[in-house]
Amino acid sequence: MTYTSKAAARTASLLILAIVLTGCQQAMNINSQKLSTKPLQGQHSERSQDEPVAGNPDDTITAKNKEQTDAVAESSSDKKPKGKASSSWNTDSPALHNVALGSSRNAAAITQLGKPDDTYSLGKGQDFMEVQEYNGFSIGIGKDDSVVYIEIYDEQVSTGLTGLVIGGTKESAVKALGKPSTNTSSVLTYTAGDAVLKLDLDPVKSTVVSAKLFYKA
Repeated sequence: MTYTSKAAARTASLLILAIVLTGCQQAMNINSQKLSTKPLQGQHSERSQDEPVAGNPDDTITAKNKEQTDAVAESSSDKKPKGKASSSWNTDSPALHNVALGSSRNAAAITQLGKPDDTYSLGKGQDFMEVQEYNGFSIGIGKDDSVVYIEIYDEQVSTGLTGLVIGGTKESAVKALGKPSTNTSSVLTYTAGDAVLKLDLDPVKSTVVSAKLFYKA
């Protein structure tokens, strides 16, 4: 082989090598670009944690319904009358708000009520009465230091009588207490010996406005 032929063969080999190297470089660049577009495993996990996960629409509705039910239940519990457990109307020992007529001012049922919001006197002689005002109800103490009058006028205060609720219907009161001695559109009365339970009514709404327990005049 002549020098010229060797030189031509060497030049052709270099040219082929250059073409091969160029192709490899382009392939490496392409692979590098593909790798750069793929998120790292850690980044992918972090983004997945931040993104909301679609759930069952029925689960969302059920959760909202439960929240509304809990809110209604809480609201209803707030409106329940405050006081001890109720009992039936007892004509042998008439009581209101768990305080019986004739109880001493030092009886536990009264002392546990705490200090009254206000105190004032009414009447003279045999008709004297010291009125102790509480939040939503009042108690009258006679000259012999015994309870002679009890009144409840707030829906949030328990009457202590099963089925009788301030703000409740006249019908429900009659159902709870039985047949009244007096029955008009504005008042119901029940007698128990020398005591009277009087329920003042709203004649339009036919609901109980207040409950009073006292001795007959």
